[in-house]
Amino acid sequence: MLTFLYQSGAGMRMQKLLWGWGICAAALWAGPALAVNKCVDAQGKVSYTDGPCPAGARGNSVDLLPPPSREDQQEAVRRGQAWRDEARALDARQDAELAARRRAAEQAEAQEARQAARAAAQAQQDESLTPRYYYPVPVPVYPQRPVPQPPVVRKPEGPTPMGKVNGAGFKRQD
Repeated sequence: MLTFLYQSGAGMRMQKLLWGWGICAAALWAGPALAVNKCVDAQGKVSYTDGPCPAGARGNSVDLLPPPSREDQQEAVRRGQAWRDEARALDARQDAELAARRRAAEQAEAQEARQAARAAAQAQQDESLTPRYYYPVPVPVYPQRPVPQPPVVRKPEGPTPMGKVNGAGFKRQD
């Protein structure tokens, strides 16, 4: 659970909110009770104390802010509650967006799985329709070259001094 809060960012925001409330509470309680003196010793070292400065050190009092009025305190509490409500609304919105992204990713993965299953089934069906030839040894494959044909030479049947002869061997009359 803590890992999820840290990954979603809700844990960090909640931690910052708690620190802010703690600092505000400490400032409200400690403010009016402290009277602070700033002391500087002979070596120039500065120290702050709520009592008198030690011997040999010079000091002066530091003015603190007056405590906040009751109205200011109530306003601070109201603003803190508004910030807390705003942080909770932001956390809820971010959690809803994260859940929506996760659902979309799961749906995309499921769609991809269905497509892969269909492709595998189609490949298996195509493979079953393809004829297979198994040879005990590999058969070398050579490129086929056209077989050269000898030239066709026609010899005349003989001398034809009388004229041209048609294909049947008869003399043509001109």
